Amino acid sequence: MKKWFSAVVLVSVVFVPLVALAVNPAITSFTVSPASGPSGYFFAFLWSLENAFGSSFLIPCIQGIKLRYSNGSALACGTRIASQVSANDGLGIKIINIGGNQASVTARVFPKDSYGKDYDAGGQTVYISVSPNTQPIEKFTTSTTTTVSGSPVTISWSSTDLDGVNLSIECKPEIKASSPSYTAGLYLPCGKPAFQTDLSKSGSLALNFNNSSIDTLPYTLTLFPAMAPGVYNAVYPAAITINVASDVVPDPVVNYFKTSAPSTIDSDRTMPISWSTENTQGVNLKIPCAEGITATSSKNTSLLLPCDSYAFADDNLLPSSGSLDLFLKNNGDSLRTVTINLIPAFKAKTGYDVTRSKTINVDVRSRMFAQTPTASPTVAPATTVAPPPAPPKPLPPVSKPAPLQKPAGAEVKPVPTAAPEEKFMEPAEESKKKTAPKKQAVVKNADEIAKLLTENKYVETAELVKLNSGLGIYDVVGYRDAKLFNAIPVRLKIKIILDAVDGEVLSVKFPWWSFLAKY
Repeated sequence: MKKWFSAVVLVSVVFVPLVALAVNPAITSFTVSPASGPSGYFFAFLWSLENAFGSSFLIPCIQGIKLRYSNGSALACGTRIASQVSANDGLGIKIINIGGNQASVTARVFPKDSYGKDYDAGGQTVYISVSPNTQPIEKFTTSTTTTVSGSPVTISWSSTDLDGVNLSIECKPEIKASSPSYTAGLYLPCGKPAFQTDLSKSGSLALNFNNSSIDTLPYTLTLFPAMAPGVYNAVYPAAITINVASDVVPDPVVNYFKTSAPSTIDSDRTMPISWSTENTQGVNLKIPCAEGITATSSKNTSLLLPCDSYAFADDNLLPSSGSLDLFLKNNGDSLRTVTINLIPAFKAKTGYDVTRSKTINVDVRSRMFAQTPTASPTVAPATTVAPPPAPPKPLPPVSKPAPLQKPAGAEVKPVPTAAPEEKFMEPAEESKKKTAPKKQAVVKNADEIAKLLTENKYVETAELVKLNSGLGIYDVVGYRDAKLFNAIPVRLKIKIILDAVDGEVLSVKFPWWSFLAKY
């Protein structure tokens, strides 16, 4: 009996203090300040321990929530952060909410026992309310707000708190987009994240657009913040709208093609031309072939322009708008009409749009009969000796010459004032032979003819057509400007019969409609 009592006393003395030492560790307080705040705010977590040998801190993972230490380094969610501090402890954490919605974040602290193990039953929890970041993509720009057909556009973006972004393009049937960073030869998919792997959180991307509409269309590009790989915040994306130009090339337009030269010019005189076009690579000239006509230009005065084909090579076109001097030479024996065609070149393909061509017509005098006001007239020597011709009889200027007085012994048929076709009244040759002595013809040159007729106001320019050497009679064609109905500029063609010996005008024939013109 005494032995049993002694054993009880011994156990009590030895083990009772050990039982007293085995007290569970505890968290006496755990607080956070503030209890709510915006994304990116630093929250201060403080806790006190009792009978503990350290602690562990834990914030469970929530999609869209990122954690950082005060020095900016990442803090892993869902991982216990151990500390050996056995009394009061704390931690400052930056909580970033890129999830797009208000988030309730849970934080827990667990005390450690004497073996360094977490005593979960003694843990405590606090809750923090974190507002979302409403601009997770801080900057999103484009190199241009309006594209140019065939030219790439560069978009750029930057962010701080994100790990990546992805691009989504608007769905419009007229517009297709591609990028060198995407699969070669394929268009970007629309209406969803385009890239299988997220783009970096900051960077740039080149895009090409094709717009099959004839109009410039607005087009929206959207960057989505990545909350996790392949998971995106659709609440606060970044978007930008650009105007995508049409890739449909409109037809060429010729605004004007004109010259400041008169409708009739002397051979080899300067003929300025000017033009204005749109939607073209440039323009070319085409001059149909005309007998005796050659042409050069101020682009290269020593090079003859080809006729009936394009004047300039395809790689040496005239500009879309500009001016040029032409020099037309008439080596023939009469007035020639020259047609100058301006033909625009297509802007986006090879060749010319002949349906949009414009034309200028000009009459070029023969070099043989070009007017030379400063030159002195000369008389060609006669084949036989004859008395010098009498000076021309001055004729009074008239607005519309009536039939002139016939020379002695010659009958001149009256000139009708209107007729369906132009006929000239020849002198009655038999009567002339009977009533007047035969004249010796003195062949006058072109300068004398022109001077004679222009001085007497019949015409402004004159050209020899035919010489009847037996009678010394010239057939001459002259021209003068007039106004039809006193308003519309016209060019009258006048036919004249002229005595080569004494310079007398035997007949003048105007066009039948000349009575409608004032000159």
